[in-house]
Parts: sequence; C-alpha cells; structure tokens
Amino acid sequence: MLEVIHWLGVASSDNLKEFLHLSGVRNAKNKIQTITDLFHEDNNEDGDFYLERPAEQFPHAKIALQRRHLHLAHDLGLGGINFLKRKGKWRKEIVHGGHWEHQLQESTFLWEIFLGVKRAEKHGFTFKPHYQSAPMDCPNAYKVPITVDKKTIDTELKPDGHFLIDYATKGMHYFYEADRGTEQKEKVIKGKKTVERMLMQYRAFIGSVDGEKPIYKRVLNTDLPALVLMHFSKRSKKEAAMQLLHDMTKGNGNNFILFRDDERFADTEYPPPNLSYANWEGPWERVGRPPVHICEYPK
Repeated sequence: MLEVIHWLGVASSDNLKEFLHLSGVRNAKNKIQTITDLFHEDNNEDGDFYLERPAEQFPHAKIALQRRHLHLAHDLGLGGINFLKRKGKWRKEIVHGGHWEHQLQESTFLWEIFLGVKRAEKHGFTFKPHYQSAPMDCPNAYKVPITVDKKTIDTELKPDGHFLIDYATKGMHYFYEADRGTEQKEKVIKGKKTVERMLMQYRAFIGSVDGEKPIYKRVLNTDLPALVLMHFSKRSKKEAAMQLLHDMTKGNGNNFILFRDDERFADTEYPPPNLSYANWEGPWERVGRPPVHICEYPK
C-alpha cells in the first residue's frame, strides 16, 4: 500500500479501504485499524509515522469540523519513506506537486483507475506506473515541437500522469491530464500549460507525421499504442476543449485524445470524494469518433 501511494500520490481513506479489500482484507474494522495504525504508530524500525494527513485538506474550520463525516487524504509519512528506502522501492524521480486541488484531482483519478485494474486482475489485467513502463533513463518531460503562426517552436510536454495497462494480451500507454485551467491561445508561445497548448503538443507527440515513428514511441522505446485522457473539472471546459480540437483538425477529429468531465472536482475547495469507478467504466468522448471505454481494450 505504501508503494502505491508513492506511485500515485495522496489516497483517500475510501481508496485505501478498497485497496485493502481487494488485497484480501474483508473485515471493515480491520481495514480501518490498519490505516489508523499506519497513521498513529511511530514506535517502529523506520523511526516515524508511516502515513500523514496533509494539512492542505483542512482549508478552514468549517471543513475541519466536518472531517469526521468525510474521507481523509493520506500521504507517506517519514516512516513510510524510510520503509520504502529500506526495501529498495523508493524512487527519487517520482515527485507529486502543484496546487492542492489539482494534486488531489490527479491522484484521485489515478487511484480509481489503479483500483479498477486491480479488480480486473482475474482477467489478466495489470497496471504499470511510469517508471515500470518506460526506460530507466526516460524523462518525466518530453521535448515536442509545435507550430504556432507558421513558426515551429520547441516546447516541453510534462504529463500529469503516465501509466500502462496490460489487458492480458494487449497493452496501452495512457497519458493523463487533469485540467483546472483555461484555454488561452495567446499563452501558447509563453509556455503556460493551457488546453490549446496541450492539444497541439499531444497531436505532435502521439501522432505520426509523414510516416515517421511517433515521438512517444521513440522516447519510451515501445511499439504499443497510446491514448491521452483529458479529465476536466467542468463540462463546459470539456466542451470548449473538444471544440478547440474540432477547429484544429478542421472537423476531421482525432482518435487518440479522449475527453471526460468529472463534477466532483468543480468546486475550488473539496474533500477527497467518494470512490467512483465511473472514469474506469464510463465512456470517454472523442472528436469525430465514437466514445470508448478504457475498462476494456480500446478500439
């Protein structure tokens, strides 16, 4: 469990209980006791608490008073980090940062996809985070040329997440973006991470130009296909992004950039949401193509 938090980021108590359930812990009290012990017990060989509860989830007294009725977010404590280092499972290149609400949206999504795959393990499905599905020297950010106003510029593409799902006999790379921003064309050259900029980058990163091997296949040293999951906090933002892609492609659409909105993250402040498998089991929209489901190998 500690290693998965290291992979994916902060986890709600709901996600941790589901992980324990899928790992064979069926008794509800035992699940709660396991999480509580990892948070409270520092008298151990790793010298500190295994879990901590980030202070950012308590933005004001009202939410703090409601916490007994809500899920709590958990991150690795110093003891958890020491444990992973002692076991040789700590990866210093794995860094989770950014604004708290963005970080929580990103990690919640990744946890729910991971748990969806774990439920399908009996069918031979496996989830591999970035460092298990990419070469050892593969960066977390990629150089991608894009064309703006007939001028080619080099940009840095840094996905919010990258993972691989092995569907028993076939694999698929996924690049994930959690959007809480705006779509401002004038910021493309200045380097701000906007929806329009990302759409341009992913079209260049995943798409094949003049028959050449796509950039992602070269940097990941893979022949597996890839999809982009663009996860929006509001439907209006999703629709605006889909319209942007429609205009970019002159109505031809795109088959590898997927869109979905998730109103659980619409507010500026929110607690860790209830566990949902909607992003795993529900449809992802495409521009000019039928929707797809990622709980089965997308076609």
